Amino acid sequence: MHYLGIDVSKASHQCVILDAEGEALGKSFTIQSSKDDFANLVKKLSELNIQKADITIGLEATGNLWENIYIYLKERGFNIALLNPYQTNKFHQAMLKKAKTDSIDALVIAGLLRSGCAASSYIPDEEIQSLRDLIRLKDGYLKDMKNYKRKAYSLLNLIFPEFLNLVKDPFNISCTEILSKYQTASDFKNIRPKDLLKIARGHQGNNYDETWASKVIQAAKDSIYSGKASKARGIVLKSLVLNIKNLKEQTSELDNEIQNILKTDDGSSNNDIDNLLTIPGVGPKTIAVFIAEVGDITRFARCKDFIGFVGLYP
Repeated sequence: MHYLGIDVSKASHQCVILDAEGEALGKSFTIQSSKDDFANLVKKLSELNIQKADITIGLEATGNLWENIYIYLKERGFNIALLNPYQTNKFHQAMLKKAKTDSIDALVIAGLLRSGCAASSYIPDEEIQSLRDLIRLKDGYLKDMKNYKRKAYSLLNLIFPEFLNLVKDPFNISCTEILSKYQTASDFKNIRPKDLLKIARGHQGNNYDETWASKVIQAAKDSIYSGKASKARGIVLKSLVLNIKNLKEQTSELDNEIQNILKTDDGSSNNDIDNLLTIPGVGPKTIAVFIAEVGDITRFARCKDFIGFVGLYP
């Protein structure tokens, strides 16, 4: 039996091959992160007369740098294990190797495989990975949107605080359009009610009328805003509002794609999802996050294993 340890990095990967006795087959070698060098690695194993059934390959789950070479080798029939860096680090300490180089890291990985103690990490399938990427991007967008709203609200409270008393949500569709054109009290006091209504009535779901528009303009004329740095602050608010609008649109697109993934191919209901929906307080968005982060729940032998995975045990 042989063991190939691969220490992955962005531009290149360091490789070490051990035999069954733990002896290295020659020096460690480097392959570039390219399709040609992936092919050269397979060729080198063939030249060493190492059959696919006679070798186990291991690499660390370093960011997403492992994925391309992992799939390349997996698709060609190799037995390959993705290792948790915590696991390899502990084995590195057990080997009493104080130095840490790419060659040593590859040797540690190969040695861990040979020890028989290596536990391969879970690899999500196509659907789960797609959900995971979309959900995590959406989560990032929601955090950014919250941050932009906080900044925009704080600024609006300075340059036109009275506006906040005349609307329930300053970041709804109509208000977003209005604030992308007019920002400070100085901007609002010089417009006509019909200018506001023309923007507001372009979107459904609002009850803004001429009376409301007149109140906004009068409030602008009576505003406590000093007018300081009006132009610059207007530019800042407009930029924040446009970012909020764009993030809302992007989040909506992500939601649509997430729902498409959760649907069955024939459009029928999904029993697993239907079961989860029977839990009080659990909706489609919660289910999407659950499936994306947990993956195949049958990989947990016991309920306690799953609880430990999600971190509910101290």
